[in-house]
Amino acid sequence: MINYINYITKYGLHVFAYDPSAQPANNTASAELSAGMTEFYSKRLLERALPSLVFAQFGEKESIPANQGKTINWRKFLSYGKASVLVEGVTPDPTKVNEEKVEASVIQVGGFTPYTDLVSMTHLDLRIAEIVDLHSEQAALTIDSLVRDELCTSSNYIYAPIVSGDNTTAVTSRANVTKDAKLTPAVLAQASTFLRKQNAPTIDGTHYAMVVHPSVAHDLITNSDWIDYQKYKNPENIYKGEIGTLYGFRFFLSTNAKVTKDGASKAAVYDCIALGKNAFKVCDVAGQGVEVIVKPITSGGADNPLNQRGTVGWKLAAFACKITQPGRICHVVCGSSFSEIDEAN
Repeated sequence: MINYINYITKYGLHVFAYDPSAQPANNTASAELSAGMTEFYSKRLLERALPSLVFAQFGEKESIPANQGKTINWRKFLSYGKASVLVEGVTPDPTKVNEEKVEASVIQVGGFTPYTDLVSMTHLDLRIAEIVDLHSEQAALTIDSLVRDELCTSSNYIYAPIVSGDNTTAVTSRANVTKDAKLTPAVLAQASTFLRKQNAPTIDGTHYAMVVHPSVAHDLITNSDWIDYQKYKNPENIYKGEIGTLYGFRFFLSTNAKVTKDGASKAAVYDCIALGKNAFKVCDVAGQGVEVIVKPITSGGADNPLNQRGTVGWKLAAFACKITQPGRICHVVCGSSFSEIDEAN
């Protein structure tokens, strides 16, 4: 049996942690991994290139009760306007309560890897723990992408203008974005002003958050006002993925930040997500997080009569992400110095 220690919190969700001291009953591998069957290979696995995943940490976490349906409903009372001046002896009109409703539907996500008894008996050293690691990474990337895609549904857009020498050309759609439509201090000031006009609270009392792709960050860090996170007065208080501050924003690097190839001449276009505090919610049901599921080759009953197949997989039984405060989020759409070579993700 595989032993699991208590779950950990990863990217805002619960993930079960594998106990590496436990020895699995069967070594495992995908049928495609044939090198280990026929020749010696290093038992030290090559380090995988993993994306930087930061989106979910900014969501307001909430667990909803079990057995309450698949739709979550949030309600918000709208603020009152200014009161009128009272006329002596005259009762004013009552102030009505108005509310907004936001709904989200929970979904399930997951994946698995099959292995056979032949692979289990003949492969040298692939272990269930390693496949669990692969699926943990897949789960994190999947969840982060679901959050990212929800945030990209925001209808609040700011387009960085094209700046070439002394000339500035306004951009009004993604199709017009070029490598010269960079994220600049002037654009940051516009984004910060938008959030402040919406009365969006900051994430730390001073700064808003902005998640950017490394190619966009490249065009920011050369600014003379850029403050690298290593120079913070209190560096122990940094967030995951934080790289620095500039013009009222704390910046967070993510290779999973949205990149499309729909700019001018198919230039790469980047969605930089500017956030105030609690702009969206990330939900599970009854505290259920990511579950790792291992089926040994002896499982399956009549569907596996000769004990030939097993699987390793994961499942997130119930998940939802929804923008609940639209005025606390906006896209800043821009290009970068790498727009001509970066690919969509």
